Amino acid sequence: MEALKTQVQNSLQLRPDLVEKVNTDGELLKLIEELVTELVNHDFERLLLMLYRLDVSEQKVKQAIDTAGPTNASRNIAKLILDREKEKAVSREQYKTDNPEWEF
Repeated sequence: MEALKTQVQNSLQLRPDLVEKVNTDGELLKLIEELVTELVNHDFERLLLMLYRLDVSEQKVKQAIDTAGPTNASRNIAKLILDREKEKAVSREQYKTDNPEWEF
């Protein structure tokens, strides 16, 4: 859970004090949903850039919006973001090395 929290905090550029309070996936999802709702209402372009940067599938986002309607779109987009961040955290953990073979 800590690796996922760190991954989400860094990727979404969230304040550490907000992420520290999170203890479950559900709480993390709620935090991401609040961010998405804020961006939908006040800075939609930033949301689109964030989704692109996070490598969330455009097709999945469109589908999430179409199936949810305006009331649940933020929650569905937040789920997509959390799922993608989980994939990244697993991948980073899987390929992490303590002794890199090369240095700068």
